[in-house]
Amino acid sequence: MKLELNINAAEQRLAEARKKIDLQKDVSFWKQCVRDASGILLKYSGLSSRYGAKYFHGYQPSVQYTNTDELMYVQACVRTREKFYHILPLVPKMDLHDFKELLELLRHTLEYRPVSEWLHQRFSTPAHTIIVREEVIVLAEKYSDPYATGNAKGPIFATIDPNGQPRDEVEENTIIHLYPTLDFSDQYFSSALSILKNILENEFEDGEKYVHNVADFFQLLINLHYFAAMNASLYMNMANGLLEIVGIEGIEHGIVDFVALRLQPENFRKYFYDLAVPHVGLNQE
Repeated sequence: MKLELNINAAEQRLAEARKKIDLQKDVSFWKQCVRDASGILLKYSGLSSRYGAKYFHGYQPSVQYTNTDELMYVQACVRTREKFYHILPLVPKMDLHDFKELLELLRHTLEYRPVSEWLHQRFSTPAHTIIVREEVIVLAEKYSDPYATGNAKGPIFATIDPNGQPRDEVEENTIIHLYPTLDFSDQYFSSALSILKNILENEFEDGEKYVHNVADFFQLLINLHYFAAMNASLYMNMANGLLEIVGIEGIEHGIVDFVALRLQPENFRKYFYDLAVPHVGLNQE
């Protein structure tokens, strides 16, 4: 009952955001949809994925309604969040197949412009180098993570086969990120589903633990990088939705995914919690 009440409260807040978007008014929900609403990461605006998609979308605190892409994107985020809230009560009874179908449904709902491929091809990507050097390593040092000293090449997940772990390699002064092959996707999905069920079953026991579980859920899925595009948007929508149902305002994407690809899970939890802390106000009603 508590879960249903809090999903309803989150849905009502989202409905208000939809009304504001329809009326083309300022809407704080925009900050949950983009990496950089404040513009502090503007210097990375030229970076793009291997598919040509820009990593950083939007540099202002609300939607530029004259920008068709931004309007379609925020509308797609609202639709995705609505669908996620609607399906959440069904998650405790889901099996692995159901969960994969849920992710594919949400990914399809979020697609506001067509992509040429569906699943991620297993290539390396060098585009992370500048952000890793200027931002992630600094954070790794802050959280005493072994990535900062070169003693780890990426997160090590206890539930994932050693051969299925993500990692960074350095080639000619360029940081190359290697995602796990899709052979290990079921291991990632199974672990993420288990965490999601735990989140929903123990939603109010401990605010810090709750946020840590959301961090674990996000980190596993972003490291699998299952889809060809829009992984960060999809999983941040889900993570922010989980925060919202307990009264925590969702966070900006920022460089959360870049950090998640490198810090150990226990340190990523701390980083993610520190992002959410200014918004923490768990709804205990």
